[in-house]
Amino acid sequence: MTGTEALEPSIVAIELLGLTIARCMGIGLQAPIFGSKHITMKARVGSVIVIAVALYPTLPMPDVFTASIPQHLSIIFSNVMVGLIIGFAASLTMYTVQFAGELVDTQLGLSTAASFDPSAGGTVNMIRRFKFYLAMMVYLIINGHHSLIISIYRSFQAVPVDAMFVPRGALIADFVYMTNDMLLIGVQIASPCMAALYIVQMALGLVARSAPQMNVFMLSFPVNILVGTTVLSAAIPYIAKKLIFMFDANYHQVLKLLLLMKPGG
Repeated sequence: MTGTEALEPSIVAIELLGLTIARCMGIGLQAPIFGSKHITMKARVGSVIVIAVALYPTLPMPDVFTASIPQHLSIIFSNVMVGLIIGFAASLTMYTVQFAGELVDTQLGLSTAASFDPSAGGTVNMIRRFKFYLAMMVYLIINGHHSLIISIYRSFQAVPVDAMFVPRGALIADFVYMTNDMLLIGVQIASPCMAALYIVQMALGLVARSAPQMNVFMLSFPVNILVGTTVLSAAIPYIAKKLIFMFDANYHQVLKLLLLMKPGG
């Protein structure tokens, strides 16, 4: 195929299936659960291919597909880019929860207790890992992975598999807004522990002023951990409710991104 020419129907079907897999593969690299490094690469690739093959018969597909080799490569790149954008947007809630856990870890002084976590590909602190697993559990309980599959299906309705995707200013601005929102919500999730620890630090400062002979610095470590973990345990039900709201809002944000990615939309 050297020029723009019509292809046989069987070849068109194979190429469109390959483009569908390319988009789903982009989503699978970033999306919650599917992009987790807890799952082996073979299982991740296999699950993505199964989803693509299952969705393919129900997707809107062109009857005729004509493209030169450069155009075909551009379409493949467009599908992968659409998948990466959807996967990254769907993962923002997970990143927010881990950011909140990192803030609490820093305040508790648990940075020295970091250990290797395969999901992050490096060392991760304890509270960050705990909140990540809590968010993953809530995500599965509320069928967040089902919402992700629905988002994949709707992405083909918004951006056809044979269309060229060009990011627009409105899409970039919405991404910036989502990132700002992530930082704000991360601080809100960590705020109970951070507020309690701030009060503890003030109390220890008063103790240090009234009893200079006490080693307040060494005393602060167990006190911070005791107060922080107690407040965190008490806040788990509220964090879980917040996560349910966040995952629902994130799903609608992904749908909004799909509308902004729509050609001419």
